[in-house]
Amino acid sequence: MVAAGCDAPNVAPDMPSSTPRPPLETECPEENIGNATVKVLLALDASGSLQFTDPDGNRRRAVRDFLSVLATQNEVYVNTSVFGSVVRTSPLVRTGDDVFMPSGEWVEPDFLGRADVITDYQSALETIHGMLQLDMEQTSAEELARTRYVVLWFSDGSPTPVCCTDGDETSVDDAALPFSCGAPSSLSTSEAICDGVAELTLCNDASFLFEHRDAADTSESPQLDSVSAVPLASLDTRGDFNRAHQLEAATAAIVDLKDSHDVLDVAVHTRLLFDPNLDAEVQDIYQLNHCVASSTLMNMASTGRGTYAEFDVASSISFLDINTSGRMCFR
Repeated sequence: MVAAGCDAPNVAPDMPSSTPRPPLETECPEENIGNATVKVLLALDASGSLQFTDPDGNRRRAVRDFLSVLATQNEVYVNTSVFGSVVRTSPLVRTGDDVFMPSGEWVEPDFLGRADVITDYQSALETIHGMLQLDMEQTSAEELARTRYVVLWFSDGSPTPVCCTDGDETSVDDAALPFSCGAPSSLSTSEAICDGVAELTLCNDASFLFEHRDAADTSESPQLDSVSAVPLASLDTRGDFNRAHQLEAATAAIVDLKDSHDVLDVAVHTRLLFDPNLDAEVQDIYQLNHCVASSTLMNMASTGRGTYAEFDVASSISFLDINTSGRMCFR
């Protein structure tokens, strides 16, 4: 089942839904209708919580179904990525390489089934920006004017790690979740608290952060001039990281590429998996909070000029409602 909505009070009520737009012919003169090139970038959560929220791998089935449809469309290209502590992509991207492959040539990457230890939204968004920017810089102005970029973001939770500057850390008594989502639970008085969650050690310990970076396997990660493949590259110890305002800014930077490169369209669509019947202990371990997760993804979709929807059971995951049509109005 796909459901739109949220129990958070500070989310815009006019958030766009995933309902398809009216037929193009009703809003555009026939002589202005043409076929655009469509480039789809899938960004899929690869965090460890998915072994509980989607143990049967329904997200992979949904990707296969989606790509089966894309393969029947003309001029559709795709890049498949997962994000955890690092971003992995297929095709593997280096500066100068093609960022997208024809959808008809897609083969399911092995990394779709992997589980990671953290869910680094900020680095993934920065990498998506770098990949789209690279593709735009390698594409002619004439072709960009006829190209739609569609980003599909799927997750089952909220970003980790979330880190604050020392001045924004709070005590347990003053801890509050973002988006007016209430007070957190299961916090210790000995923990450093940022936006209602306990900060991980790497937020404040430079040596621990460097060890984490050194241990990461980036062999399947993009190597771009504009983005570092080192995990948590934008994280400075005792600095802000993965906070709501940073994710909003990173999403805005992606859609701003539309105007800076004179692209036909750029949109970021978000999809959330959240099972309200998931064991409470699992939710606590992985800090899964529906209000925070849905508010975060709604805000990203609103900023990204895209759509938001959520699934309350893994078996209902589907991406077939995402508009990937190449029929566009050229004025």
